[in-house]
Amino acid sequence: MTKEQWDKLVLEHSGEFLQGWDWGEFQESLGKKVMRFFDADLGLAQIIITPLPLGLSWAYVPRGPVFFDSGKAQDLVSRVTQTLPPSCVFLVLEPAAEINLSLKRYGARQPIETVVLDLSQNDEQLLDGMHSKTRYSIRRSLASGLEFGEVENVAEFYELLASTARRQGFRTYPEVYFRRMILTIGKDNVKILGARYKGKLLSVGLYAVFNSTAFYLHSGSDHEARSLMAPYFMHWEAIKYFKARGLKNYDFWGIDRQRWPGVTRFKTRFGGAIKTYPGAYIKALKPFWFGVYRAFKGVR
Repeated sequence: MTKEQWDKLVLEHSGEFLQGWDWGEFQESLGKKVMRFFDADLGLAQIIITPLPLGLSWAYVPRGPVFFDSGKAQDLVSRVTQTLPPSCVFLVLEPAAEINLSLKRYGARQPIETVVLDLSQNDEQLLDGMHSKTRYSIRRSLASGLEFGEVENVAEFYELLASTARRQGFRTYPEVYFRRMILTIGKDNVKILGARYKGKLLSVGLYAVFNSTAFYLHSGSDHEARSLMAPYFMHWEAIKYFKARGLKNYDFWGIDRQRWPGVTRFKTRFGGAIKTYPGAYIKALKPFWFGVYRAFKGVR
């Protein structure tokens, strides 16, 4: 099956970019093994195989499988399981939509909720749908002398991302991860957009574009210049940027009111609809080794 055929089927059945062909190519560039399963009656699954010690491995289907027939969901899972290498200890599935599976629940690796903004609205409608404080911050930022544009220098993007991660206490990927993402997926579908003041990058976001949706995946901001409201400016200009290119959705990629209350408040105040995912399911293929794996993770 070609890339075009695969992605067409993913899109026809409401799949997302993590099941897109290019994302698999990117994972392979990171040293992962990627398997693609397809059955014309059941569905498809892009499976990422991650090695474990002692020659073992585990399998992950991010935002998948993509089910063609919800009534045959269990059949698709069974077929996918049969294709896995003998070394595989367990399989984690994380579908994009609610589906009836007779599997145990597992800790989700992807966000359970997100906010999706409809870009078919005009600018006034978009602003009207936002919280009053967000509208105020955007209008204030527009008078701050900020400039918006694409960021070509990956090192510059990464410096701001890494400093934000240190300040806020979250982990991020190494710089080479983002370079390989751009190299394998391509600059047309990975965009780094930013806001500057007098040439200095103050807010930046990395987006993955899949079909008609821009997914806001990684970001950084300069805390010292927060009075300029650069993140609000960056998002508002990015929304208009993708809208002008014919995209239909702007996905803020992840909210969680308990774990990330500030980030969640920031994102939800841009308006949009909250989308909820079913979470993850797990199937242990080697119960003994899965028990060892869980014990090790628990100790660590």
